[in-house]
Amino acid sequence: MSESRLGFTSTLRITPLWVVIIVDLLDLIFDTLAAPVVWFLLDRMNLKALRLLATVEAIVPFTQFIPTLTICWVLVNVFDVNLWE
Repeated sequence: MSESRLGFTSTLRITPLWVVIIVDLLDLIFDTLAAPVVWFLLDRMNLKALRLLATVEAIVPFTQFIPTLTICWVLVNVFDVNLWE
């Protein structure tokens, strides 16, 4: 199956941890300015299922200190939680 057709959980399962950490760090460092950069990077990496959550989290004020994608990655890959499919 093409990576662009995978759901959120399946995409997180194949995404390396360093990718989600970099996305969360971009959000922390650049605040709302990170939204277009995050969208572009995830689109170029063919991780389209992660774009919406990462971009919305980058736009919403005062959420920059919460590493949302990293938390989701740990839930999916370590604790085998099935998030949104």
